[in-house]
Amino acid sequence: MRSIKHLSVSILLIFTASIFLFAAGCSTTSLSSSRYNPETGSYETKHYSKFFEVEEELIENKVMVYIIVTMKKKEIPILYNLQREMGALGNDDLYAKGDFIIYFKNLSQEDVTFDLNSAEILNQKIDMNLGEVKLKAGETKNIKILDQAIDNYSSEIKLTLDYSYNASKERKEFVLKRLTYDEIKQQRR
Repeated sequence: MRSIKHLSVSILLIFTASIFLFAAGCSTTSLSSSRYNPETGSYETKHYSKFFEVEEELIENKVMVYIIVTMKKKEIPILYNLQREMGALGNDDLYAKGDFIIYFKNLSQEDVTFDLNSAEILNQKIDMNLGEVKLKAGETKNIKILDQAIDNYSSEIKLTLDYSYNASKERKEFVLKRLTYDEIKQQRR
């Protein structure tokens, strides 16, 4: 009798551990959206990843900026789906945290210097106090802005950089697009 009880407890523990490991390893940082395409007469679904990116010039013909954001929002899928079905998701589900890495690349054959003053994400100003950024010809540097609130259900993020170059204060807005899994696959080729 004791061995059957022991076996039942062992099976229950293995089952519970398996569910926990599966749930802990999953994440709800992906997003899917469907829309009707009148040309094909069918619905098309896009499956978005947890990555956002943009690449644009910050200073014309001088400095290129590449920004990538990795969304960090871990949820237990079973609990999350249950909460969603019951309508019990709170306001905190609207937002996730994101780690921003901003790369600055000098495109010119001469040194470039500018002051990076602040960034703005979701209308929240982030004083970076980096002061002077010096890039030698062809050099790339990066900065990290960690754990910033971002919209959990958006396919884009707006980031604004305030900087000074040649004694002129500048402001540039970047729109980071959320990458689909198909776009990530194409980039790997």
